[in-house]
Amino acid sequence: MAGDRPIVAVFINHWAKNLGGAEYSLIDIMNYVASRCQAHLITSEPGPLAEKAAMLGVTCHIIPCGLKPAGKNRERLLPAMLVSWRGQISFLWFVVRSSFLAHRIVPDCIHANVPKSHVTLFLLAALGYKGACWFHVREIFKKGSVPYRMYQLLFPKKTGNCIAISQTVKAHMPPGMQKKTIIIYNGVVVPPAIIASDDCEELRFVYLGRVVPWKGCHLLIRIFALAKKQYPDANTTLTLVGDTLYWSRDYREHLRKQIQQCGLTSSCTLLSHTEKPYDVLGRHHVFCNASYNEPFGRSIAEAQAAGLPVVAFDSGAVKEIVEHERTGLLVPYDDTSGFVRAMGRFINEPRLARSMGIKGHQRAKEFFNRDIQVPAICNELLKLKKQANTDKNGK
Repeated sequence: MAGDRPIVAVFINHWAKNLGGAEYSLIDIMNYVASRCQAHLITSEPGPLAEKAAMLGVTCHIIPCGLKPAGKNRERLLPAMLVSWRGQISFLWFVVRSSFLAHRIVPDCIHANVPKSHVTLFLLAALGYKGACWFHVREIFKKGSVPYRMYQLLFPKKTGNCIAISQTVKAHMPPGMQKKTIIIYNGVVVPPAIIASDDCEELRFVYLGRVVPWKGCHLLIRIFALAKKQYPDANTTLTLVGDTLYWSRDYREHLRKQIQQCGLTSSCTLLSHTEKPYDVLGRHHVFCNASYNEPFGRSIAEAQAAGLPVVAFDSGAVKEIVEHERTGLLVPYDDTSGFVRAMGRFINEPRLARSMGIKGHQRAKEFFNRDIQVPAICNELLKLKKQANTDKNGK
């Protein structure tokens, strides 16, 4: 019977070779729904994302697409689509093949996870897909920008639904999208107890995430150098952990030179990405983040879950994660002196990290817990079909 047909869900995420916050979030979602429906993943390249999805029982479809981020970062993807006829043809062929696939497997809902996937889903809806279109929005749109106007124009108002990862993200959407948007924060693993280091002999600061300019890694090194000068007797270190994704590797080399020029080679370390963030966080005391216009900050939530207080610029959605003076300290963006003073609070009051970390761990358990957030997302994705089946069976 048609009413007994299992739910079919399709997930689109173009990037598969590198795993960032969006990809880890998608893996959590697919892990939850894989046993509850027929799940499919469409991606443009092989890589760890497809491999992990296959291990979860998700059927993977790799449809090659030659359109890649232009220049140094994927913020230039849309201009690349507009000026590169080869890129346009490749992307449109990707959309056509995705449309053929959708007609064959007849999904009840399609979930688009990143901006390029959003464009794909816009076009699939225009080509006749009538199922639920879910746009997981993880970006902050500048009002009047090209992406803002594109979303405003192409969003399918009848079948479109949005999940925003923060109130800040929702507030920057076009009005038509905001009306169809719910806010569900990203979920992270919350250890049963605080794992942050309690060793007070050396105060260890840490940043974990993408090592790219918009995360402010260069600012963080400069701020730490100022802190070393202002607190010369303090035994402190800074560790930056993460890969340089969708950006020139020259930035990483620039950071290494900056560390040397600031005389920080013995106290500041730049490490590559880790698949075990809590192993790193557990060896440190305070998490630092100097990013600009942060849409959410998965690693900030992970830091609080581990029991680390957070020092960060009050930019974007950071204030939705960190409670100032309770689970961390927030500083106006680009106020480097204020950031140094905030780090100094923990230098002068070593036990402050533990007391704030306890509150941060509790906050993560209540608001950013993967065991709560991921089911909430998945229930939204699948409930439209469940409601349809209920209505049909009740008639």
